[in-house]
Amino acid sequence: MCVPDLPDSLEELRPTPGPIIAAREEHAQGIVDLRNRIARWLQGRGIDQWREGEFDPKDVAQEIRRGEWSVIESPEDPTEVLASVQVLWEDLRIWGKQDEPRATCTGWRWTVRCVAPEPARR
Repeated sequence: MCVPDLPDSLEELRPTPGPIIAAREEHAQGIVDLRNRIARWLQGRGIDQWREGEFDPKDVAQEIRRGEWSVIESPEDPTEVLASVQVLWEDLRIWGKQDEPRATCTGWRWTVRCVAPEPARR
């Protein structure tokens, strides 16, 4: 079973299990859910960088269709996104129009702890 592991510091982060794959449209809500969990975690620590609800699953689905997203999905539930990365060649929302082309890579990761089920006792 994989459960969220809320680290208090970067030193506590552990690798997220699973291969990185191209996101599918059914990952859109999972990507948004991941972003919202991280936003709540940041806000709970007084960091006002991201806010819950800033991303819409419909917009993320369009970005997935354009090939912008990759994810690591939960081995238990493929619609649950454990980590995601978006690669853009232009990010008008953040940087505006630029004279020179540039790539932007944004990664979101939620640390999880995977635990094997306890064996049945005899």
